[in-house]
Order: sequence, then structure tokens, then C-alpha cells
Amino acid sequence: MGLLSKVNALLGVEIPRMRLEAMARPRPYPYDTAANLALTDGAGGADTFPAAYTALIPAGTYDFGDVPNRISIEAINVAVMPVGIYVMEFYKSYDAITYIPIGAIRLENTVALTLVHEVHFPCRPLNIDSGTLYGRLKSSAGAGALTIQFSLSVARWRPSTVEIPLSTGVWPWG
Repeated sequence: MGLLSKVNALLGVEIPRMRLEAMARPRPYPYDTAANLALTDGAGGADTFPAAYTALIPAGTYDFGDVPNRISIEAINVAVMPVGIYVMEFYKSYDAITYIPIGAIRLENTVALTLVHEVHFPCRPLNIDSGTLYGRLKSSAGAGALTIQFSLSVARWRPSTVEIPLSTGVWPWG
């Protein structure tokens, strides 16, 4: 008899159990060493996002054998970042018309950067079977020409489940 079973027996009730079924084995994206993702700030002035969303990871990219296959961004690996203050937003979309925000991060840099550094960034998951990951970038300058080049570390995401045992009492009170 396990500890939870002993506690349940002592209390005379069944305590629900939380079971986390996440298998975090991050994968780099893009996997091609010659490629980087890139987001450019909006040209409408300081603190303005561009009107267009940039596709970052297309639907159907990963297949873990899950139904559905879900991913989560674990980290952003910044490769090139001009001087400035930035806000990078991530969205999921299933139709390229409606964009649902899943996370945002603020990056600040006082010296032009060409050395890769990793920023841990957990965010909401995305169903990669039918959804595409999109991004947008705004900066303190808003020049429309400041671009951050980066890659992502993504991981398989599985939701936690609550296991509540079936009632063994007498119907309708049990």
C-alpha cells in the first residue's frame, strides 16, 4: 500500500492526485545551423508593433505521437540584437486570421550583440498539429529596420491530469 493509499484510508476519503506528464527534452528550432528566425520592429514609431505577424514555426513541424502534438517555448537563443529596448510577443494561430497571444518578453540591450545568449522563457503551449507559431517585435526606436535574429528551444508539452477515482458508494448518494 502506497503513502497516498494509506492517507486515503486514514481520512476515509479519496484525495485527487496530480500527475504531470511532461517530457521536457528541448529541441532547437530551426534545426538547420545555417538558419535563424528573425523579427523586425514596427515602422510606425517607438513602441509600435508591425501590422503583420511573422510565421516562426509552421503547423505540422513536430510529431511526438501525441494527439494532439503540443509544444512550449522553453528558451529564446538571441544571436543578433541591435542596441535598444524590445518587446517580443508570441502568438498561435490556426487560420492566419485570428492570433492568440501565448507569451511576451522584454529584452534590453545597451551594446550591439552578436554573441548568442539564452533567455529562459516558458510560455503557454501550442497545438503544433494545426497551429502555427507567430511573432511580433516592437522597439524603443520604432525605426522599422531593427531586427533581432534568434532561435528557439521548444519542448514537448503534455498537460497535467487530475485522477479522481470512480465512486464506489451506493447510488445516488455515493
